[in-house]
Amino acid sequence: MRRILVIMCAAMLSVSAFGQKVETRVPEVGDWAILLNAMGCELLCFDLTDVNIDFIEVREYADGKLREYVDNGEVVPYFQRGGIREADQAAGKINIGFYPSGSDSTKMVKVYLPEIGVGYGWRLDLRGLDIPQADRMLYRYNTRPFKTGAVKDGFMPLVLLGSSWSDSGWLRFCGESEIDPDMSNEILEKVPHYYVIGVNVKKRK
Repeated sequence: MRRILVIMCAAMLSVSAFGQKVETRVPEVGDWAILLNAMGCELLCFDLTDVNIDFIEVREYADGKLREYVDNGEVVPYFQRGGIREADQAAGKINIGFYPSGSDSTKMVKVYLPEIGVGYGWRLDLRGLDIPQADRMLYRYNTRPFKTGAVKDGFMPLVLLGSSWSDSGWLRFCGESEIDPDMSNEILEKVPHYYVIGVNVKKRK
């Protein structure tokens, strides 16, 4: 009888083992987010329901100074700009995404306003760091959102894309997790090269 019970238990375990199976499933949003992040993609989203915007703007800074150029004898800021179809149009949501360009020395940025169907993309030139321990130029850029809150007419910065800096041969990008709109943060004194992506806004009346 004991032998029969042993055989029956073994048979049940065998059936149970062979009864296990693996099934496919539909990828969820979180699965895509993990994959895209691993591929070097990043997305930051903002709600601009309470403001009207005229254009999207990308400003470039090097060694703490806004990059400028001479236009007809006048020194003006250098920036990339994308206009909105109708001036003073309610923006709604705005998504700012970064993704690899295929080259270490450039990075792509895509700004999209889904509720009004407007989007712009730019290829941003990056500045490499010459590290003694490395046999090539290194490009390490990170993002930081700007603090949001009270709305003022004019340029509203939303996202910073900044280069790491060299500290005794180590690449660092540490400090505040959010940037003040007046750009008074200590971290910006160390970042050698960065871009600020924002919008020109007007308060809703």
